[in-house]
Amino acid sequence: GDVAAIWEFDDAEQENEVLARWVEHEVNINGIEPHEIAILVRVYANNVENALKPAFSDRALRLRNEARIIEGISIQDLLGEELTALFMPLLRLGSTARCPDAWTSAQQRLQFVYAFDPADELGLQGLQRNLEQFIRELRRTMRDLEPDTAAAEMIARSVLEFVREDALRQSVPAYERKQDFDRVWNGFKALLSECADQADTWSGVLDEYEGLGQVPLMTIHKSKGLEFHTMIFYGLDNRTWWSLKPDNLEDLNTFFVAFTRAKQRAFFTLCTQRGQPVTWIEELLEPVDVHRVD
Repeated sequence: GDVAAIWEFDDAEQENEVLARWVEHEVNINGIEPHEIAILVRVYANNVENALKPAFSDRALRLRNEARIIEGISIQDLLGEELTALFMPLLRLGSTARCPDAWTSAQQRLQFVYAFDPADELGLQGLQRNLEQFIRELRRTMRDLEPDTAAAEMIARSVLEFVREDALRQSVPAYERKQDFDRVWNGFKALLSECADQADTWSGVLDEYEGLGQVPLMTIHKSKGLEFHTMIFYGLDNRTWWSLKPDNLEDLNTFFVAFTRAKQRAFFTLCTQRGQPVTWIEELLEPVDVHRVD
């Protein structure tokens, strides 16, 4: 009950209100960061966002639909891209006077992109000098420009010019095709520009991009490799999981992916207005004290 349970609700309105109230309590009373409480769905994340958002907004909670498509790529996918993993530390260094973790990450990823031999001391020294010079210029630019759509796109382009598109595409097999690279690059620019309209500082823009301070809503299939303090799976019923059968190993594995997203707690919501319990799953979970709670 404290770390894993199935929460049963009579109708969708009750489900959404109680869920929002519970998250509010965890954030404001127990000090859990909003981005450490993930809401997972099997499908139709947009519909769940529309259902939950009013109750969350009423409590000053921000819900971010990370399954939302932007320029042909979902936010979930974009956050896990190699381009994002390289560009974000560079932008952090440009927006912050001192950020040792970002510096280490940027150096390591640039060494990979340019295929530097770790034993090549002269080459690594040259890379460090180039990085230092670029960061100085980037800091001046970001200090002089207020965050907005145009500034965000310009800064993103300056990072790409420094890294070099050809080097990045050559080092990442997934970017070998121009159209695949462009989909990620256009998505990165679009999301960064969108975030620049929602924050007053560049550090705030980058926080927006990474979803800090927001409750992530995502599909199970895209959550692989991610971990959260608390996972809430929205919709454990036989209509949402119509294909979940004891002999359907693919869906059974997908179901247990939800559990493995949780570092501390895993909860499931069951709305009897939407569908009936998946009895055999509940029987499977009951011996390990995962019970249904009204």
